[in-house]
Amino acid sequence: MNYCEFVMKDKVARITPIVMMKNFYLLILTLLFMACAGETPAPVNIIENIPLTTPQLPLDVSLNRELFTQKVSVVYSGDKVSLSQLPAGVEAEIVNAHIVVRSYAAGVEYVVRGRTDNGSLTIVSERAPLVTFDSLDIHSVGCNALTVSSKEKMFLAGAHLFLSDEVNKTGAVEKQAATLSLLGDAVLCDGLDVCVQATRRDAIAVSGILYNCGATLAVEYAMNSALNVTKGLVVASGSIVATASKDVVKVKQGNFVMLGGNVSLGAVNEKADALTARNIYIYNGAVVADLQGAAAKGLKTKESVYLLGGEVKVHTSGGALFSEKKSDYSSSSCIKSSANVYIKNTNVSLVSDGDAGKGINCDALLQIDGGIVSIKTTGNDVNHPIDLNAHASPKGIKCDSTLLINGGKIEVLVMGKGERCEGVESKRDIVINGESTRLYIYAYDDAINSGGDFTVNNGVVYAYSVANDGIDSNNRISINGGVVLANGTHTPELGIDTDIEQMFTLTGGTVVSVGGAMGPSPCMPRNCATTAPVVAWNGVNVKRDNYINVADSDGEVFLSYRLPRTMPAAAVMVASPYIKKGGSYSMFLSDSISGGERLGYGLYSHAKAIDLHSAVEWKQKAVLSIIGRDGNVQSINPDTIKRGGAVPPMGPPPAGFPPHGAPGQPPMGPPPTHKPMAEEHDANHLPGMGW
Repeated sequence: MNYCEFVMKDKVARITPIVMMKNFYLLILTLLFMACAGETPAPVNIIENIPLTTPQLPLDVSLNRELFTQKVSVVYSGDKVSLSQLPAGVEAEIVNAHIVVRSYAAGVEYVVRGRTDNGSLTIVSERAPLVTFDSLDIHSVGCNALTVSSKEKMFLAGAHLFLSDEVNKTGAVEKQAATLSLLGDAVLCDGLDVCVQATRRDAIAVSGILYNCGATLAVEYAMNSALNVTKGLVVASGSIVATASKDVVKVKQGNFVMLGGNVSLGAVNEKADALTARNIYIYNGAVVADLQGAAAKGLKTKESVYLLGGEVKVHTSGGALFSEKKSDYSSSSCIKSSANVYIKNTNVSLVSDGDAGKGINCDALLQIDGGIVSIKTTGNDVNHPIDLNAHASPKGIKCDSTLLINGGKIEVLVMGKGERCEGVESKRDIVINGESTRLYIYAYDDAINSGGDFTVNNGVVYAYSVANDGIDSNNRISINGGVVLANGTHTPELGIDTDIEQMFTLTGGTVVSVGGAMGPSPCMPRNCATTAPVVAWNGVNVKRDNYINVADSDGEVFLSYRLPRTMPAAAVMVASPYIKKGGSYSMFLSDSISGGERLGYGLYSHAKAIDLHSAVEWKQKAVLSIIGRDGNVQSINPDTIKRGGAVPPMGPPPAGFPPHGAPGQPPMGPPPTHKPMAEEHDANHLPGMGW
């Protein structure tokens, strides 16, 4: 597939299941699971046909100067313009400093230079023209400064080109479509330096595909869009720096494709988006956007966003915008996709400072297979003073379908306050795979909220909520491997929460959940498929920066976790490969530790505990061991639990517990200054652990 076909071809990613029953054995396992937990888990959706291979530019995009043997010289001088002798098949009309050239000839190069304060240049060519600018400065009044039209691909080359315009108050302004108008496919060649100022409508309008192959393009001001391209925009190299009043770069029908170079975009008005296209493909280079208006979007697509390499940085600072017509709010998003978002091998930094701002807002699937993704929001909830159904809230990641993470380092900080200020929210399933996956989430409300199943097969997940659950799933929870560290707040909030404990399965990995308790114990993996031994210690008083330690019968500490907040009568749940059925163990607090292996996010193995206190001992007689407030141990095998049994009553919280969403400083104290993701931390100083 050549590049032209790639840019114009529809890229609707098809969603298909990747989990299928391939033989009778899998069918039997599925039926057994149904007997334990009810419905069969839905297949995990993935994004198919991901364009990982970088497409090639078509051969005819490369400028071959040897093909342009005939030359026409155009020289501007004030209110006049002069032409050299015209070759056969080329004719021109001149009125003062306005010139229209029509050509039926092939291989013509137009060399244009000079300056005019009230002029224009129009070139209409049946065959491919080469327009070379030798320090040209055109200011137009009431019309396009420069128009080039061709049925074949046009080439713009040379050195310096400056274009500006103003509205002719006595003229017909509808004729003024853009300061620079290119009708057809156009190539901006290496070495060209273009600067445009537009006081009427668009700065640059292109009816075909625009290729930037090394030019420097600067739009200092545009009343409408800086670039308005119809069929596609390809940035192979060079740079684009643009500001505008409305959408800065708009690709109306085609795709935006970036192979290299740099794109920097800015806008200040409400609903002014940085980059809009049918699909966005970024393979290399850097895209930077800074938007200050309310309800603005950084990268916005009618279909999908593919971040396949390079760097993407988006900052939005505008707040939410209320629509009287819709009786609802629209808010800013750094990335807004009406279909899928795919990220791999890309350094992504998204910051939203306005109220209800979002990092990634995805209407379909979100899949991350690698790269570094840093998301930070600082705004608060927005609620209409009269209409109780009209509200908006900040989200680090908001996904309306499945969220699938197979690798990468993802950091999400949601710093605002409000009951809907969530770190990661998916309306459907969340699946965490990949040994290299590192997922760190800090939020005021739920750090992770899954509308469907929440599954961890590998990787490291750290979830911290200031005032709610660390991990909250409205359906199944399955932890099969990796490391999961979940921190909720006081009862009734939990470290890990699911509405029905029989839908919580744990078969492997290391899990530490710290929070309140919904009754006699924290949320436990009571599904009959649970095979990994789990212990819960209920009613323990924990202090920030102390450690919870677990040791074997010989006193060897195999797990230490630095506690991120002070909380009386907390519930601690631990699962570890070192805990075996039939073994004897102890769990205790310590003021500090020394040595050991740091596993990340405040988790250590085989450290030495210093200044021990508040110890309990138990024997792991069954899969689940629950140590009560009185120190007694209850042993439970999940397969003995009757399916559909009543959920234990949560009961009132102990005296002195603040209510959910209570005002004032969170229990952990004020967060320190956010540190860059690349920095390494010795312990879990929240927020922003780094890697």
